[in-house]
Amino acid sequence: MLSSPRLHLFFAGIMGAMGVALGAYASHGTLTSYAAQKIRLAGDYSLFHAAAVVGLIALRSTKPLSGAALGLCSLFLILGTLTFSGSIAAHYLFSYATGLAQWGGHLLLLGWSTLILTGLFNKRILQ
Repeated sequence: MLSSPRLHLFFAGIMGAMGVALGAYASHGTLTSYAAQKIRLAGDYSLFHAAAVVGLIALRSTKPLSGAALGLCSLFLILGTLTFSGSIAAHYLFSYATGLAQWGGHLLLLGWSTLILTGLFNKRILQ
């Protein structure tokens, strides 16, 4: 269930919408320039990783033998993005410091590392 392409696509949509909303608020909201910069960063991370997840879903649909590794990569990127961007947004929008941004960053690195290892060791991925 956690590696379902439909679920990942749903969360990619959430991440994309979150990125647009955070970017708009950073541009038009009543924030200090420093807070706006941080909110924009969270929005950028959300948008970029939403696109990466959609790409992984597409690649996964054409390469079923690589599906588990790509699904794990996608899961790490989703959890990392929501944790990282959500933590930054909570801090600068609601003055609620979660301290979770660093864990979100670790999950993002784990997701990209999973993709690196999949590319290195799974010979069927691009055949």
